Amino acid sequence: MTVHENRITSVGTYYNYRVGMSQLDRLFGIASEGFDAESIIFETTQGDTSLRRDTLASLVSGVASLVPGNPNWSNLSFRATQGTRDVSVRFTRYDVSVSVSATDPTWVYGQAARLRAILRAVADERAPAERASRTATFAGLISMALLGLLIILSMLAGAELALDEGTPGRFMTGVIAGTLIATISGLTATASVNRSILNPTGEVPHENWWSRRNAMEKISLAGAVIAAAAAVGTLISAYSDMTGKK
Repeated sequence: MTVHENRITSVGTYYNYRVGMSQLDRLFGIASEGFDAESIIFETTQGDTSLRRDTLASLVSGVASLVPGNPNWSNLSFRATQGTRDVSVRFTRYDVSVSVSATDPTWVYGQAARLRAILRAVADERAPAERASRTATFAGLISMALLGLLIILSMLAGAELALDEGTPGRFMTGVIAGTLIATISGLTATASVNRSILNPTGEVPHENWWSRRNAMEKISLAGAVIAAAAAVGTLISAYSDMTGKK
C-alpha cells in the first residue's frame, strides 16, 4: 500500500490462477463500477498483434477473427481511468496483478477487497518459487529425520538393519535415501510449475486438489508415501531385531 500526494494505491499479485468467463464478468464488473464506458480499455496481444477494445466481448470477437479456432489467451489487460480514480487488472502467463488507486481511501480499500475476494477463490497468493522452497524445506527435514533414525538404529544393531532376515542395513538405507531424494526433487519441481489458465470464452472447471495434479505430481506424491512406508517398516523391523537379540 503506497500513499503519494494524497493518492492511495493498493496492489496485489496472484499466481496459478484458473479464471473463466464468469469470473472475468464478476471481476471486470466490479473493476468498472463508477467509470464511464469511454474510460475503459481492454487489451491483449496475439502473436505480434495487439488489440484494444472498449468491452471484453468486442475484444474476444476481435481475437476470434484474427486467430480462428482456439486462441491462446496468455495475456489480458483491463484499465479504467477517470478523474482521480484508476483501476487496472493485468493477466500474464504466470500471474494476475491488480492495482486500485484514488484519493478516497474508503473507495480504494473497498474496491481492492472486493477484487481480492474474487481472485483468492481462483488463485494463489504465494509465488510458485516460495511454495517450492517451503516444499523442499519440509521434505528435507522429514528426510533428515528418517535417515538420522536409520543411521542410529544401524549403529545400535551392529551396522545391520533388516526388513527380511539378513538384509544389509546399508543397502536398505541407500534405497530409502534414494527414494526420498527423488521424491524431494519431484515435489519441488512440481510445486514451481505454473498452472495458470485464462479462458474468456468459456468456463474453467474447478476440480478437487488431486484431480488438478498432473502425472508427474501424482507420481511424486505416490513416491513420498512409498518412501515413508518403507522407512517406517525398516524402523519397525530394526527395532524388532534389536529387542529380539537381547
